Amino acid sequence: MGYCCSIFHLVCFKKIIMKTPFGFVLLLVLVSLNIGAQNNIGIGTVSPDASARLDITATDKGILIPRVSLTNVSAVAPVTSPAAGLLIWNTNAGISGGSGIGFYYWDGIQWESILSNTKGWNLGGNSGTNPALQFLGTTDNQPLNFRANNLPAGKIDDNLHNVFLGMKAGFNTSTPNFGSRENTFIGDSAGYSNITGSQNTFVGREAGFNNTTSSNSFFGFQSGQNNPQVA
Repeated sequence: MGYCCSIFHLVCFKKIIMKTPFGFVLLLVLVSLNIGAQNNIGIGTVSPDASARLDITATDKGILIPRVSLTNVSAVAPVTSPAAGLLIWNTNAGISGGSGIGFYYWDGIQWESILSNTKGWNLGGNSGTNPALQFLGTTDNQPLNFRANNLPAGKIDDNLHNVFLGMKAGFNTSTPNFGSRENTFIGDSAGYSNITGSQNTFVGREAGFNNTTSSNSFFGFQSGQNNPQVA
């Protein structure tokens, strides 16, 4: 049973308790014992979720996190001895080393911005990166794909040794079973229909567009577009 319901019971018996000798002391003891016995606490609900230590329920209100003016992400002040995971709302737009106003948490070493975490790549760009440690890519044996307007716009495939750059470049060269390997297609729709051809180099929009054969090199707009296909 939640904290709200417990408080309700205490209020109901308040008059009785306060009329007894040492009533006020007894009331404090009951409150202490009751809260100590709780598994969780509900605010705005008499049935807090069993998975939550604190369940705050509201349909028209939120939680206001303490507002603190941080000067530097490396300085704990004005907070004293912050615990790891401590959350605050920074009000100082000029915070040194940070990302302006917003939510920050103490990670045990410094204040980290939640929305502009330095451990991720940001839409507005990143600074202070170390090329020996940070990169865009995969850490397993899987291709790196790029998209624009949710359409294929590039691929780097270490398995088949294919490199494509451009909207729909190598669009149909995607199934390893066809054995299309060691191709380099650069340009919009370059090598678009290449399903079985290998060791091709096409540069230019729609270069080698219909090609399905191997060992070809086409450079320029629509060059080799209608190169003979495999019958």
